[in-house]
Amino acid sequence: MTRVVALLVLAVLPAAAAQEPPAPDPAGIEFFEQRIRPVLVERCYSCHSATAEKLKGNLRLDTRDGSLKGGDLGPSVVPGDPDRSLLVKAVRFTDDDLKMPPKKKLPPEQIADLEAWVKRGAPDPRAGAAKTGVDPARVQAHWAFQPLKESPLGSVDAFIRAKLVAKGLQPSPPADRRTLIRRVTVDLLGVPPSAGEIDAFVADPVADAYEKLVDRLLASPHYGERWGRHWLDVARYADTKGYVYSDRDEARFAHSWAYRDWVVRAFNEDLPFDRFLMLQIAADRMVTGDDKHDLAAMGFLTLGPRFLQNIHDIIDDRLDTLGRGMMGLTISCARCHDHKFDPIPTRDYYSLYGVFASSTERLVPVAEVPETPEGEAFSVELKKRQDALETLFAKKRDELLERLRRQTPMYLAAVTEVEKLHTEEFYSFIHGDDVNPVVARRWQLYLFETKKTFNPIWAPWTVFQSMTDQERGEKWSPWLEANRDKLNPHVAAALAGSPVASMKDLAARYGKLLKDAPADDAGKALREVLHGATSPIALPKGSISELEWFFEEGSRVEVAKAFRVIEQWIIDSRGSPPYADILEDKPQLHNPRVFRRGNPANKAEEVPRQFIGFLSGPGRRPFEDGSGRLELAKAVASPGNPLTARVWVNRVWLNHFGRGLVATPSDFGLRSEAPSHPELLDFLARRLIAGGWSTKSLHRLILLSETYRQSSDDRAAARAADPENRLLWRANRRRLDWEAMRDSFLTCSGRLDPEIGGRPVPFTSPKRTLYGYVDRLNIPGMLRAFDFASVDQSSPQRHQTTVPQQALFLMNSPFMLDQARGVAKRAGGEPDRVRAVYRIVLGRDPSDEELRLGNAFL
Repeated sequence: MTRVVALLVLAVLPAAAAQEPPAPDPAGIEFFEQRIRPVLVERCYSCHSATAEKLKGNLRLDTRDGSLKGGDLGPSVVPGDPDRSLLVKAVRFTDDDLKMPPKKKLPPEQIADLEAWVKRGAPDPRAGAAKTGVDPARVQAHWAFQPLKESPLGSVDAFIRAKLVAKGLQPSPPADRRTLIRRVTVDLLGVPPSAGEIDAFVADPVADAYEKLVDRLLASPHYGERWGRHWLDVARYADTKGYVYSDRDEARFAHSWAYRDWVVRAFNEDLPFDRFLMLQIAADRMVTGDDKHDLAAMGFLTLGPRFLQNIHDIIDDRLDTLGRGMMGLTISCARCHDHKFDPIPTRDYYSLYGVFASSTERLVPVAEVPETPEGEAFSVELKKRQDALETLFAKKRDELLERLRRQTPMYLAAVTEVEKLHTEEFYSFIHGDDVNPVVARRWQLYLFETKKTFNPIWAPWTVFQSMTDQERGEKWSPWLEANRDKLNPHVAAALAGSPVASMKDLAARYGKLLKDAPADDAGKALREVLHGATSPIALPKGSISELEWFFEEGSRVEVAKAFRVIEQWIIDSRGSPPYADILEDKPQLHNPRVFRRGNPANKAEEVPRQFIGFLSGPGRRPFEDGSGRLELAKAVASPGNPLTARVWVNRVWLNHFGRGLVATPSDFGLRSEAPSHPELLDFLARRLIAGGWSTKSLHRLILLSETYRQSSDDRAAARAADPENRLLWRANRRRLDWEAMRDSFLTCSGRLDPEIGGRPVPFTSPKRTLYGYVDRLNIPGMLRAFDFASVDQSSPQRHQTTVPQQALFLMNSPFMLDQARGVAKRAGGEPDRVRAVYRIVLGRDPSDEELRLGNAFL
């Protein structure tokens, strides 16, 4: 009986779609732009590009054709075959005669990226010389960058029918009621209706029975679970941080589930979508004491991968998720160079980078500690662990500050050659007597800020640094004499007498002066440089992930472990309230500087924190409110932003029809295809905004249309005219995704736990799949087999594959056998067990032939 039920459950799944011919690989192009081009620019172009002083080996790697053609040794890249590609062979360092770059081997992750890129066919958008900009005429004409247009048509069906008629087609007749209730219930709730619900709807004689059905489903608390899952794909949600440290404890977020539950609640309450977006960017600036649970919304930004704690990669991931997820813009492509396709210059990327660089993380409770024995025990133990961290941190901080003050001459000397220092990725190699590049660059930033006005202490440094050797010989002493009265007297005295020989000599004099500052008033000003709140060595008030870069490896491990036991207590204690990982503004804010070629060790001009230029118009102004996150949130969710409403409408349409009106849901840039129905897209976007950004109203508008209610039956003539059904002459047959499929099996077996929310559970739990524990570094095989969304980056839609593991799981897995036993148990008490099984699994009675075969089997 269990095997029969398992096969019956398979009948719920539609047949696989026919294989389509291979198409261009947008994901591959994006992989190239984010992972490959920066490496080529930084490590290869100096010898192998049109701008190289001398082209080595007749090899050019700055064009696609040059990479494929290769140089004196043959083809550099053989698409699909890393082992035959000389580029891959060179970076592997396995051949003593071919090692590139010659001075230093690439990091393992960059070598792996190059191998993966070649293996997937070496997708490469470059042609000829590198592009230097985007045609303004194309930007102005691009459909997604234009304001939302009005239309005389007033319904979904009017737009669809107009396109069909123009093609000589007609829509399909309505689906029968049994099909319709199953379709809309799975769409909105992610589980099938019961046989009783189907029978009641089929027999309901009232004219508005379907409208009432839609309203009932939208009011269900399980609606938020289904549609919250769609958004969690966009937010690259997981319960762990990924690669944080190679040798430390499991990197689990304290309460990631607080964000997941907030998303579910937001959909159930029909939170206006503009506020839904804004809270995920700037909830810390928007919430009051009464609604502090909304702080959990910031998990959208903070629950991403941690990239071995590389803050630049963390910020880049946040910008990428925000850009692609909310506005359909690939912002991160401008990290190392001006965007090659869209009007996003590198300056704009770093303007937004500065917003998040001016924000710091903090773990905060979003509810009160329960007044229970468990809650009291939680508070007592939490304070004990927090006190231990504060004691340890104070000790390590004092030791560090004392050392950094002693090392002031060394750091001032390091500033003169700061571009030669390692970037932050190499912090684990820093020991107490080494120059810490993080501290050196804080000194660099501090000195950069002192240039903006005449500074009595640092003006000589600024002037001397700006002079050539000849100017120093001619102008330095006169300048010093002319400005002596404006300078701090101790600085003037230290620079008098013997001439300053070089920047290193100047650094040594300043270093001694700051270490041994006198006790008078002028000396107090000098003392502030090393002891004040704005000191370059003052540790910022922020998360451990920021502070640990200041410590050497031993102290870093101790502090991280002490913080980790606090997180673990929050995770383990049943008396803990939910916590949120939020962003908040740093006390000290700085405008960012552009990183040349994306390298933080090679800084260029300063840029203001502000929104993207082409979306701001001529009146763009720098952000003025703190870090600028709240102003950024308002700009993203503005009705005047032509992208945000279009992107959300398209996502909703995608999840009702299986394909968006725009085929690239997270890329509305110049590379995207035009919408199949641009007027309809704008009509829905305008209705969304006019309706108070209500997603449920948008659902109703779509679900009540004749287009949605069409039959999915095939028609040969229509298929010949529109084989992909882009014009929607019928309803698309769609697969169940993994969550809907597993939850449907649990529903049929009668074992689905309907409890909403709470801590993550193992995937063996009968709770809805939404609540399963997702480990970034260990995604269960069954999730991967059924095309679960990537948790490493924002996922616009689920892939669809047909692989043997799917069939093997459905026929042989303990989970499936257990659900089949559940169905058999539910049907066992019925007089007609075969009929009962069909009604439980498929929601209908068997045909006469099915009944005969079932009884014969039994």
